[in-house]
Amino acid sequence: NLKAHRPDKWYLACLASVYAVTAMSISRPTAGWYWDLGSGIGFSTFATLLYLCLSDWRGCPIKHHKLFGNCVLTLALGHALWFIIGDTLTLEYLKPGAPPYMWAGLACVLLILFLVVTSYPFLRNKLHVSYSGFRYWHRLMSLLTIAAAIYHISGSGLYIRGSLQIVLLCIIAVPAVWPGLLAGRIALR
Repeated sequence: NLKAHRPDKWYLACLASVYAVTAMSISRPTAGWYWDLGSGIGFSTFATLLYLCLSDWRGCPIKHHKLFGNCVLTLALGHALWFIIGDTLTLEYLKPGAPPYMWAGLACVLLILFLVVTSYPFLRNKLHVSYSGFRYWHRLMSLLTIAAAIYHISGSGLYIRGSLQIVLLCIIAVPAVWPGLLAGRIALR
């Protein structure tokens, strides 16, 4: 029953939290409307990723989790392609010698792609002996994705520019990652 797990208040809370932190630097010059819009897609990706992790430990139906997993993938690809298609200078960030935070962004997109593709039963059953094994690795890779996303967002310095904003971004991520960390710790015992 998808209605029992309506995403509106939790999803809106994730979006509002992420955008509130980015709004702290609104008075500073930005990179222009094109980059602002592309970065907005990226922030929506991050907020949806956090919501997806929150929905996992809240016990939402698998259909709901899969739907938002596909949304995260679509947003992540949209964020990356937005810049690649619209600003060819972005291709410089895909070459050796690019800043580490950009490699972290690429790692996020690849991790999200891997998480979504390997969650489909035809591949999941080939890669994992048990469902609990799949969940363990899925959660661990999700946590790595969130960490890489925070590094990517804070490293770019366009919208998250100070240590206070970085700390707040990490605090926002805690409710999403904490249950996953506990589950991973329990699974290791």
